[in-house]
Amino acid sequence: AAHADEYCRFVDEDTVLLAEVTEEEAAESPVSAENKRRIDAAYEILKNETLPDGRPLKIVRMPFPEHLVFRGSQDNPTVMGWKQFFDENGGVAFDGTPWPEGDYCFINSCSYCNFLVCNDVVLGQRYWHEGMDPKIKEKDERAKAVLESVFPGREVTMLDTYYLNLFGGGVHCWTKNVALPQ
Repeated sequence: AAHADEYCRFVDEDTVLLAEVTEEEAAESPVSAENKRRIDAAYEILKNETLPDGRPLKIVRMPFPEHLVFRGSQDNPTVMGWKQFFDENGGVAFDGTPWPEGDYCFINSCSYCNFLVCNDVVLGQRYWHEGMDPKIKEKDERAKAVLESVFPGREVTMLDTYYLNLFGGGVHCWTKNVALPQ
């Protein structure tokens, strides 16, 4: 979990959605273990916070998506798009990491907390496609149920955001800086 809106979101004045990585998930990979460590640290802070009037925050837990791994060769159009970013930055990432040689492989940054709230609709994220692990579909459904529970007056629509995530964020990230013409 990197951006705060990928693992933690306020949904009303006293309710916070916080992603959750289970012990079993943390045991499956070092990435999940590190996500759990960071999210659990956030939970320890949030559970002791209060609102200005002294009421505690309500913390609702959201599943953390299964890891979706992207693999591509250097001539893959998606990989070539990322390489262009590196090239425009002198051949390195912002932290100085050089462009990798050989095949490209990484865990896509997916999140159920990166939803977009509109007037009568909440646009959530989903990842399952036919032929994928059923755990992905089950988590997609659980995430939708959580959103429906915290936004009872809105229709929850889950969008396939895999490619948005590949290029740096979900529906909240991609729309947060959009301004309407005056």
